[in-house]
Amino acid sequence: MSDLLYPEFQSIKQYVPEIIHYIPILRYSVDHQPNEPMAIVYEARPPTATPTVKTKVPGYYYTHLHCFFWRYYLFSLLHMEFNTGTTKKRLLLPTTAGFMQRMLIMMDTVVEQLLGCMELGDKLMPESRFHYFDHYLVTEFVVGRHEPDIVEDWRKELENYNFDLERIDPELLDWAEYNRLLGNLLNGTTYGGSVDKIGTRESRLQLLDALGQWYKMSVRKKKVKTPVAFYGNSILEACFLEKSALSKQIT
Repeated sequence: MSDLLYPEFQSIKQYVPEIIHYIPILRYSVDHQPNEPMAIVYEARPPTATPTVKTKVPGYYYTHLHCFFWRYYLFSLLHMEFNTGTTKKRLLLPTTAGFMQRMLIMMDTVVEQLLGCMELGDKLMPESRFHYFDHYLVTEFVVGRHEPDIVEDWRKELENYNFDLERIDPELLDWAEYNRLLGNLLNGTTYGGSVDKIGTRESRLQLLDALGQWYKMSVRKKKVKTPVAFYGNSILEACFLEKSALSKQIT
C-alpha cells in the first residue's frame, strides 16, 4: 500500500530540501480527449517551457492524475510559501512542516513509480493498471492518511476487519462523494486544477486552512486579512469520509 512509500524520515533527512526544491521545477499535467482510450501526460519546465508529451496512460486514470498533480503541486506551493524565513516567523508549526515534507516525498515517490510504469509506452493498453498508484488512491479514499502507524491502526479497528485495502478496486469507490467532501478549494475546481491560478496570499491562506482541516494540521497564530480557522493547538476536526461515502465499495 502507499504507506510503504511513506518515507522513513531520518534515513532521507539530508536529501529532503533538495527533493522538495526540485518538485516545482518539473511540472506534469494530463489531458484526455473524449472517446479516446488513452490520456496524454505532458512535461514542462515552468514558467516558459512549452509542455511536451511524456507518455500515454489509460484514460481511466485521467481524473485521478489530474487531481493528484493538483495536490502534489499544491503541497509544494504552500510548503514553499509558509515554511520560509526564521523558525519563529514561519506560519507552519514544525510538526506540520514535517508532515507536509513527508507527504511531498511520498507523492514524489508515487510520481517516480508512475513514470517507471509509463516508460512502457506503446505496451500500455487501455486496461493497464498502475498498482502503486491504485494503492495510493485506495489508501487516500478509505483511510484518509498514509502514515504507516495510522494505516495500521485503521486495519486493527474491528469495523474494518473485513476490508482488505490491497484488494479494493479504486474504480468501485465513490469519487464524486470524495470530491464533494473535499470541497471546491481542495479538489481544485476553484482554480481549474492549476496552482498557477492561485493569485494572492489570501487565497493561499484559505487553501492552507482547508488543507489543515482535512489533514488536521495546525499553524502559528498570525494576523491575516483572511482568518485561518486553526492555530496552535486549536485544530478543527478533519473532514474524513463518512461511512456513507463507501457505499459503492465492495467488501
